Amino acid sequence: MCTPYGVTQNSARNYIRLALKEEKREFESTDLTAITNAIFRKAIPEIFPGAIEVMKWLQGSALEIMDRGEETIQWTTASGFVVTQDLRHSNTVEVQTRLMGGARVKSVIGDGYAGPDRAHHRSALAPNVVHSADAALLHLTFAYWDKPFTVIHDCVLGRSCDMDQMASDIRLHFSEMYKGDVLEDWAKEVGVQVPDGLIKNTLDINSVNDSHYFFC
Repeated sequence: MCTPYGVTQNSARNYIRLALKEEKREFESTDLTAITNAIFRKAIPEIFPGAIEVMKWLQGSALEIMDRGEETIQWTTASGFVVTQDLRHSNTVEVQTRLMGGARVKSVIGDGYAGPDRAHHRSALAPNVVHSADAALLHLTFAYWDKPFTVIHDCVLGRSCDMDQMASDIRLHFSEMYKGDVLEDWAKEVGVQVPDGLIKNTLDINSVNDSHYFFC
């Protein structure tokens, strides 16, 4: 699930290792490597080809934008919120001192920022675009909501008596939001091209309104 958000194979391997260790399951390092290789190189690209292609396109777009000399990546969500992805290398100064006159201590102190961090821009863009779209959906859904609610990231909490209406409203605003050309609009704003065949456009977006398990 986390792959289209940019999680690496090494990170996933470590998550699996920690989960197995927590369950006190015995495993060989070579087996764990084989499992993650099978998941990342075969299973995920076959099951979620569209999501993987969009993620790779967004990652490439980040580098394309950086190559133009841009230091930040900025776009506007469907709710009108302006997102600025500003990721930079930190300038640091190394300070060596002693603790209570005894042990030597080395500290690295931040001293402002250097240029943009290309690698961080590349890894962060896909999850940030997805999160900004989720945030826009919440903006649109709850702009005129007059009942108690709270959100944690993209999780919504409301009273049990309001959940049917909340679920219906979220679905409605999602379907309306994605009737627009969300990725095309994003690409146009940041100055990149959407490759042919990236967006299949075969889903009847209105069917989301009849999905019992969508979002909530």
